Amino acid sequence: MFKLILSLLLNNATSHDWKIQIAAHLLKDAFFKETKVGEIVSTRKIGHKNYKRKEIVGIAFNFKTNKITSLTEEYCFKGNK
Repeated sequence: MFKLILSLLLNNATSHDWKIQIAAHLLKDAFFKETKVGEIVSTRKIGHKNYKRKEIVGIAFNFKTNKITSLTEEYCFKGNK
């Protein structure tokens, strides 16, 4: 955080830039303590050798409820067993 503030001071950032950069830093800090992008949330078997996994691909912030949520996608793959 100290590096970010120092960089903003040295580059004569506007108040809008300050707000955006500090908010982005705090959101990343809050989210990445809990989960990582690319982390597998769940895996389930859908056939004899086929599996489906749910993986985190991004984050979203809901301004109405003030909650951070993770965006997930499902991938199908074949297992080797």
